Amino acid sequence: MILQAEIGGHLRQIAAARLGPSDRFRVTIDGRTFDVSASRVDQRTWSLLMPDGSQHLVAVSGALASGLTVHLPAGDLPVTLPHMRRGRYRDSVRAGLSGEGPARIVAPMPGKVVRILAAVGQQVEAGQGVIVVEAMKMENELRAPRDGVVKEVPVPEGHSVEAGALLAVVE
Repeated sequence: MILQAEIGGHLRQIAAARLGPSDRFRVTIDGRTFDVSASRVDQRTWSLLMPDGSQHLVAVSGALASGLTVHLPAGDLPVTLPHMRRGRYRDSVRAGLSGEGPARIVAPMPGKVVRILAAVGQQVEAGQGVIVVEAMKMENELRAPRDGVVKEVPVPEGHSVEAGALLAVVE
């Protein structure tokens, strides 16, 4: 998972990937990488074991679209996901899942299109990969939100895109 987040008033690029079938994750924040063990305590609380051996309880409250608060031992930290607030991303996801109108697949953060998996005119099923975007040296396969036909892929392979850029349309 790769996203762009505003954390404590600063825009950060964050990537997280599970390391095998364990509770270990590789997390990259603005190019700095950490291997962290994360165990769920309850619905909104995680226990994090950091590389230096320290352990922290972290709780999250709020909603993705309106903003989250991460509760840390040192204090609360406001976190927002700008692409969720812009409306383009949220509305395109809502339309794609509801079956209303064309489903727009947009870039969740700045990156580069490295592979187009479904060509214009190709039938796709919900969950099928349509396009792969690389951001922060990690590849993210963006999938069709519903069954349909790929009507548009306006960005060629190798092209850089900004967060919210239209990558494909499925009808």
